[in-house]
Amino acid sequence: MAIPRNLQEIGGPFAEIGRIARCRGQSPSEKTKSKTAASTAEDLRPISLAFPSGRMRASPLSPDTTTPQQDGLPVPRRYWAMLSVALVLIMSVMDSTMANVALPTIAADIGIEPSLAVWIVNAYLMAILVTLLPLSALGDIIGYSRVYIGGMVIFGIASVATALSDSVSTLLMARILMGIGASGVMSVNMAVVRFIFPVSVIGRGIGLNALIIAVSAAAGPTVASIILS
Repeated sequence: MAIPRNLQEIGGPFAEIGRIARCRGQSPSEKTKSKTAASTAEDLRPISLAFPSGRMRASPLSPDTTTPQQDGLPVPRRYWAMLSVALVLIMSVMDSTMANVALPTIAADIGIEPSLAVWIVNAYLMAILVTLLPLSALGDIIGYSRVYIGGMVIFGIASVATALSDSVSTLLMARILMGIGASGVMSVNMAVVRFIFPVSVIGRGIGLNALIIAVSAAAGPTVASIILS
């Protein structure tokens, strides 16, 4: 049977007696060091219990820091990805300004009053206004690419339905559907740009995105007049 060498190995109240005896024989500086070491060990104890393997694990709500993340796309793919984003963004922005110029022609073609023809533009803009924030939140839940691709598909189908409309009711429904598709593209557009460009040049991507929106809005009436002429 092994004989304990000090009172702390016995345990129970004898361990506390041994600690007090050691403290009485220490100098003030040694007591301070002992208290600091004890407090440090007490602070680190919950961490060692939470991570018994000694390796910190990433939270499921935060990105995994143990694996390297790709920062943007390489240069050839980056340009093609931004080109596809720009084409869809140009169509969705120009559609809102081109319809303003074409309203008199549309009203005369389907035989409606000018006051009712205004709703062809309002239906598109109001659909974007109502669904922009919900679709942006949906992108955080199910993924930005799904919302973006879904918006492109809806926008394309609604564009065909708009061209084939022969009454004001079907035209307005198609315009509302087109606005929902455009909202799906616009709501996650900046998030997609963030994944295309690396952090070091993200300002370039944001500036290019703003330039595309501004040029598309300004060129919309001119393109509509060329088509109608």
